[in-house]
Amino acid sequence: MANDGISENIEEYLEVLYRNGSNKEQISTTTLSKELGIAPGSVTQMLKKLRVYAGQEHENQAQKPEIWNF
Repeated sequence: MANDGISENIEEYLEVLYRNGSNKEQISTTTLSKELGIAPGSVTQMLKKLRVYAGQEHENQAQKPEIWNF
């Protein structure tokens, strides 16, 4: 991937969220944990960071992208 400021870890999370979220069902931290091979607590911490990031990126929009509704 081109150097666009997104870390490899964030990219991995986003890929898994996109793959699993395409059916518009909720994705559990357990599912993410298993797919990424990391502890559920680490998943929770990253999701918190992604929510903050999404809020900063989309603070001027009335509605955030659907992928952030997890």
